[in-house]
Amino acid sequence: HKRFPQARTDGFPSAGFAVLPHRNIQEELKTLNYENFIKSRHSIRHFGSEAVDVELLREAIQIAQYTPSACNRQGWVIRIVESKDAIDTILENQNGNRGFGHEIDKLVMITCDVRAFQKNRELFQPYIDGGMYAQSVLNALYYKGIGAIPLSASLAGSQEKKIRKKVGINKSEVFILFIGVGTYPDSCKTTRSERMPVDIRLV
Repeated sequence: HKRFPQARTDGFPSAGFAVLPHRNIQEELKTLNYENFIKSRHSIRHFGSEAVDVELLREAIQIAQYTPSACNRQGWVIRIVESKDAIDTILENQNGNRGFGHEIDKLVMITCDVRAFQKNRELFQPYIDGGMYAQSVLNALYYKGIGAIPLSASLAGSQEKKIRKKVGINKSEVFILFIGVGTYPDSCKTTRSERMPVDIRLV
């Protein structure tokens, strides 16, 4: 059986931490090629005290709209959650924000509407397209200098029900991902998530 990296009980991978110094993110990004851009993005678990500009979030979301999707259906739905009450409800029912959730300024919530997929063989397509879109959003947030951390939307039925009711989510939408966002602090720690060797198979 293939072995996968195990997570510690505090929710962080066991590979240790790397310190991210204060940087002028957007100025630095201008000098990066695609490879270095992808390799330098990190999930942030410590945020600054300033609020994230909603217009900056909108700009990042517009960039992510160029994500490919099955037959260009673009079935994803994205919400920017600003309400502290709604954020608290989501984080109380999400299973992986202990120790840093209180520092999150806003949440970006991604769902996918199953009505965009009409054939039985497309059962998993909302999750495929939604996952691709979520990665595009994460990259676009980084490009715009917004600190972000993806938060799993693998919820128990009772948790999902509470969030649907609080945010007003249509029953036709399936949950893809929550993204906690905030400004970058002067310096912070992020998990040093080492990458396994790629098993490339030629067939």
